[in-house]
Amino acid sequence: MMRKLKNLLPLIAIVLGLSLAFTQSAFKFSDKKRSTQYFKYTGTTFNETNYRDIDNWEYVTDPEEVSCIGETNICVLSVDSDNLTAPGTMLEKLDDFFNTELASPNEVNDYVTDDDHIVAQQN
Repeated sequence: MMRKLKNLLPLIAIVLGLSLAFTQSAFKFSDKKRSTQYFKYTGTTFNETNYRDIDNWEYVTDPEEVSCIGETNICVLSVDSDNLTAPGTMLEKLDDFFNTELASPNEVNDYVTDDDHIVAQQN
């Protein structure tokens, strides 16, 4: 009995090693890098209704080049690309995010006015 176990031990070790390798590779996360997208608010009224109006937003690639004039309200908004999963243009993706993930009353206002998402404020 002991001799059989001794002979089977290397085989068992190989099987366990391969099993471990396969199970670990099955749970690898995507190497897709997360990125941040930026949107300039072009509206003149700062409230939930106007924040939800996608015509008041403009997609920008470089928030540093955006000039902001007016009161100390949102000018440039940052949104994690993980939140922009709908098909279409970046504005369509933002619109979808606002209307699906932030569908409850005042959620867009809370998101837009949260310091974590404000890249630039109007001067």
